[in-house]
Amino acid sequence: ANTKSVTFDGVDDHASFTPGWIATTADYTLSMWLNVNSFSSFGFAFCTSQGNTLTLNTNGNVRFETRTYISYGLGSKTVITGASVDTWYHLAVVKQANVPSGSTTFTYYVNGSSVGTYVYGAVAATYAFGNQYGTSGNVYLARYNSASYYGNALIDELAIFTSALDATAVSGIYNGGTPADLSSLSPRNWYRMGDGDEAGSGTTVYDMGSAGGGTTDMTLVNAVYSTDVP
Repeated sequence: ANTKSVTFDGVDDHASFTPGWIATTADYTLSMWLNVNSFSSFGFAFCTSQGNTLTLNTNGNVRFETRTYISYGLGSKTVITGASVDTWYHLAVVKQANVPSGSTTFTYYVNGSSVGTYVYGAVAATYAFGNQYGTSGNVYLARYNSASYYGNALIDELAIFTSALDATAVSGIYNGGTPADLSSLSPRNWYRMGDGDEAGSGTTVYDMGSAGGGTTDMTLVNAVYSTDVP
């Protein structure tokens, strides 16, 4: 059952975790549920140490930005234009390396349906979520990596897969608006945001994925659990 999420106030609440290394030329999928309380000029729902971000802008646009070693903003995609506040959305980005041959394809999903792709004409050495200069780096929720900007939002059921999930799998995660059990999809990292071993208490959100075991757990800073869930 999904009964908890984590809420961030947009002032100083955030979370951080180190999910582990994914090869820069490998496939991956990020899946998460997002509910924005309010938008700001520089709002962030997600940011890695090296600049992969999910931004929440004043105009209500929700935007993924993925980068390589040399190109900031590679794969940038506004996935929702004029998003509603106090509304749950399921978001996913899928990276397919060498698809088509010699290229990299990013596919973006909202509520189980594709909202577009970006094809880069090389097998890009893209920073996967959690990578930093050849090692595993921090990922931040509701905060930019320099701590200058925050996001006023709720986040739930965040997962990272070391594979490119297909459209059927992403639609199944959305499950008509009710988060599905991800166990059969074998996420490498799975943060249930209150419904894992933390059971809605404390400042540690345990990694319930295959990489779980302590070093990949998430730490909450000021953020609290909520019963507002998708």
